Amino acid sequence: MTLPTLFVVGAMKAGTTSVHRYLDQHPEFFVPLYEEPSWFAFADRRPAFTAPDDRPPTINEGAVVDRDAYEALYRPARADQTLVDVSPTYMYVPEAPERIARLVPDARAVVVLRHPVDRAYSSFMHAMREGREPIDDFAVALAEEPMRIAQNCGFLWRYLDMGRYVAQVRRLHACLGTERTLVLLTEELAADPQAVCARIVAFAGRDASFTFDTAVRHNVSGVPRSRWLHHMLGGGRLRTVVGRPLAAVVGRERLRNLQSRLQSRNLRRPSLDPELRQRLTAQLRNEIRELSDLIERDLDHWIEPR
Repeated sequence: MTLPTLFVVGAMKAGTTSVHRYLDQHPEFFVPLYEEPSWFAFADRRPAFTAPDDRPPTINEGAVVDRDAYEALYRPARADQTLVDVSPTYMYVPEAPERIARLVPDARAVVVLRHPVDRAYSSFMHAMREGREPIDDFAVALAEEPMRIAQNCGFLWRYLDMGRYVAQVRRLHACLGTERTLVLLTEELAADPQAVCARIVAFAGRDASFTFDTAVRHNVSGVPRSRWLHHMLGGGRLRTVVGRPLAAVVGRERLRNLQSRLQSRNLRRPSLDPELRQRLTAQLRNEIRELSDLIERDLDHWIEPR
């Protein structure tokens, strides 16, 4: 039986793709090329989410639901490597932490939390980036969220609900225990990604002296200047277009970094209206304070206007 023991469980749009790419550099870790398999969230049942446009969410087909297929992702790993699953669905889906704890008794979970309003806006911009959000006004899209959730809309469009962290972290603590749950903040990852990666590595009991290449941020959100270029760069198409020879010459990591840099340069990032951010933060103030007590971290900087 080949199952991972280190899980990066969320939050979505909090930096988990960057964590995935960074950990993949460490020789003592194995992270599958297939990103966000989500097997512990949807084991043996194909998700059937709806979307506010006329296309199904990518997770409906992208989630790995067959155990053999999931375990096959890890077969190329060496016996001495720590196996890692980076699936930010796990923190949000209620069944996932219990399933992880039951099937992997020594599992450890890494959580990266982002200011819930900034996370929501980033998810909105991600949906805009992919042409999946028919409403171009964030406030109006938020007003649609309760109806969308009632219609079983995919996680991408659950802008504020995905950032209600208290219940999600409590589930992780109940299933895995606080000692096997590492909670980090997105601002820490942005300020010192090397130090954050070292903390994750040490948490997993591996060599924390490794130097990571953290020069590139991955999967950033924004509105594409060129839809054609974004389409060509997205989903690994760059590797398809240039072919395997270039990847063999420059290396997989360099090619992925180039892809991320080109994607980022092709994006424009409209700012979130400060008044709307302040108003939404005020609505979440009590929950942020409860989260602060739960994770024993000072989150006053999330509440105070900036």
